[in-house]
Amino acid sequence: MNYLWIFENELKKNDKVVIEDSFRSVHLQEILRAKASDQLKVVVLGKGLGTASIEDIKGSKIELQITELKSGEERSIDLFVGLSRPQTMKKVLELASGFPVKRLFLHRTELGEKSYETSKVLEDDQLQKHLLLGL
Repeated sequence: MNYLWIFENELKKNDKVVIEDSFRSVHLQEILRAKASDQLKVVVLGKGLGTASIEDIKGSKIELQITELKSGEERSIDLFVGLSRPQTMKKVLELASGFPVKRLFLHRTELGEKSYETSKVLEDDQLQKHLLLGL
């Protein structure tokens, strides 16, 4: 995770953010070894990129203050992808989210394996997970 992703609905008054998601808090504390007063690169989905300062860490609850937020250029790419093996689809989703892909179209292929259409990777929660991992 190169940027800590923040959902728009997590933004509070005065650019305060409280993260209670175990995946993100575990990543911050155990992988990045973040502590109070550390600066992080963040992306506020739908708003832009910036930095935030950790104000407090209590268990899996992390309080942040956004110190800078820049809205990026409005670019968009439509990406058309043929359904592939689940492991390959995970990689495609993660890589696509790192680029300005506005719309992602997944298509069946004539000779492709039919079981790929019902893969768990294509379920909403799994799609969101892998798209966010690429940020």
